[in-house]
Amino acid sequence: MLSIKPFTNSIVLSVYQQIKFNIMKKVVLALLLMVGAVTFAQQGERKPKLSPEEMADKRVEKLKSELQLNENQVAQLRDLTKKQMETRKVFQEERKAKKEAAQRDRKELMQQAKQRMDEERKANDEAMKKILTEEQYKKWVSIREEKMEQAKERKQERKAENRKPKMKKE
Repeated sequence: MLSIKPFTNSIVLSVYQQIKFNIMKKVVLALLLMVGAVTFAQQGERKPKLSPEEMADKRVEKLKSELQLNENQVAQLRDLTKKQMETRKVFQEERKAKKEAAQRDRKELMQQAKQRMDEERKANDEAMKKILTEEQYKKWVSIREEKMEQAKERKQERKAENRKPKMKKE
């Protein structure tokens, strides 16, 4: 009977440890969810965008208190800061316009390249029709379509491989 008692104590201890572990997992999960909810809620509280004049006034007021500026200095600083903010806004708009133009140009170039490829393919098809018999041409078209399908599959496989997280080599 003495040999059974230590065995049952270890089972009870093991069950107790499992229960304790499960409770700890739930507590940690609940804490993680709460932290996630709080950070998500804070993202919604964004400051409204200020106009260049408002940003300049805010900056001038801060510098006025930090540097103890007189009224003449405040007026000069306000004018300078407004000019800086307006210039910055112009630069931002120019950058945005350039970025949009580059995207439009890229799309346009891609469309032009696709159109040239389509025209080349049609010209190639017409030349092949003149060279091959009707049966040979049909077979050639089916072979070409198979190759195109295989190329699409390989492209999809490469995309899928690029999405997978890469393992570090040791």
